Amino acid sequence: MKKVNLLIAIILVLLLILTAAGCSKGENPAGKTDESSGQIAGQDDSQDNENLEADAQDDSLANGTPQLHKDFQNCIIDLEETVSGQNYTTKMYRLNSKGKTDLIVDGTVKESRYSDFAKGEGYYYIADDKSARRDSLIGGAVEYYIADLGEVRTQEMIKSGNENVNGFDCTVYKQDLGNYLVTAWVYEKNKLVVKYELKYASDGKIAKGYTVTQFTTGGVTEEMVTLPPDAQIVQ
Repeated sequence: MKKVNLLIAIILVLLLILTAAGCSKGENPAGKTDESSGQIAGQDDSQDNENLEADAQDDSLANGTPQLHKDFQNCIIDLEETVSGQNYTTKMYRLNSKGKTDLIVDGTVKESRYSDFAKGEGYYYIADDKSARRDSLIGGAVEYYIADLGEVRTQEMIKSGNENVNGFDCTVYKQDLGNYLVTAWVYEKNKLVVKYELKYASDGKIAKGYTVTQFTTGGVTEEMVTLPPDAQIVQ
């Protein structure tokens, strides 16, 4: 009888051990599910953040002007421009909220346009007689030569390859406007439109265009973009 009781006790102990081993082998499958759920939740949060950032960018473009790239906060842009068959050489200066554009003929500055964008003041200045009269904010308006800030709207254009222009590796954009064909060469790093052509669709002649011959960051002083103190204001 004692042997029978001892055998029963041994069997019960073995059953307890096997049961415990089975639980250990299963090792909290619920915990594993939680970990997996946590990873998925993290991925969902990451995706939500990306969507929010994309929405914020869309709102920025829809509600206001994109921020001016730091390269244009202090810069000089040299351009060769063509308008209705006439060629011009211009030099543009920008220092934060002030700017100036010089029209150069035979190496001499013939006229300048000064702008103070913070004050909303612009002046057309003639170097020969030092006269200055009120003008629109044209001087130093580098925004005009920046993609998606000025005339070139890349969202409305088609990418057409890549090309190096005066040392700038550019993306080429094209657009058919019916009577005109537009081509723009954009330096993607800061969105500078290095070259621009507006051609007549009928004969391919250039109605308007320009090419950036040199772009320099830094070197512009306050004096360079401020109307000369001896300028004679003409009302």
